[in-house]
Amino acid sequence: MEFLNNTEKVNVVFTFEKPLYNGDNLTEKEFLDYITKKIVTNANEAMAKEFVQNLEKAKYDDWPKEFAETINEWSSEYKNAPTFVVDDTTALYTMKVNTTWMYFGYDAEIIDRPSKATMDIEFYKTTNPDEIIERTSISRAMGTYNKTHGDGETWPKPNLNRMRKAYDRAGYKFAKAIKRIVD
Repeated sequence: MEFLNNTEKVNVVFTFEKPLYNGDNLTEKEFLDYITKKIVTNANEAMAKEFVQNLEKAKYDDWPKEFAETINEWSSEYKNAPTFVVDDTTALYTMKVNTTWMYFGYDAEIIDRPSKATMDIEFYKTTNPDEIIERTSISRAMGTYNKTHGDGETWPKPNLNRMRKAYDRAGYKFAKAIKRIVD
């Protein structure tokens, strides 16, 4: 990833190509069907519809911003670190982050589990997305858990803020990984 030394900014795009969900590796359709049914049964249809809308916003807006902001925060003191910017096609290089697995975690009073996410990362010149320069992955980035900071249960729906923290952790892990390359 030496090319990161010679660039000022990197475009960050997020995709969710065939992600799997939770410990039983549900496809996205299976997961949404299961969650929608659970929310409708235990609450109402409006809440289920709202969750699906909020999930889409989180996937393509909130989580990518969290990921990029965390990388920038942790790498800001590195000598040659580029700035990572979501959806900036003017950047010479693009970092494609494809989430392949998500686990939302839970809080059952007696026991709680943080969120986790796995993602594959590819770098390419923005003008040539078919020619991959570098590939890496972040496996099971585990979000921090703090019930008083919005991580408590939002039953019957998964907690999107808790999942955001997995992307925060993934950004941290990535920033630490590039330290020896750009510093």
